[in-house]
Amino acid sequence: MFGTTKVLRQAENPVMLFEEWAKTYGNVYKLPSSALFNERIIICDPRALAHILDQDSLGYVSSNFTKQFSEKLVGSSLSIF
Repeated sequence: MFGTTKVLRQAENPVMLFEEWAKTYGNVYKLPSSALFNERIIICDPRALAHILDQDSLGYVSSNFTKQFSEKLVGSSLSIF
């Protein structure tokens, strides 16, 4: 029902969870989100992200969680969300 939200909030370092999942499932994988019957696609490949955002950067909306996660992952000066 709550997807991975509870696991991520309880994790000491949520970024490490995404890295572990990428090692297990590959650089692109789906995670259940907090909403019922909803999924999020996670892309851990910088070249793929650059290509996607280059094609349609205005079509992507980021939440506060996404912004904070992105800053923790790559630093505030390199954050793309």
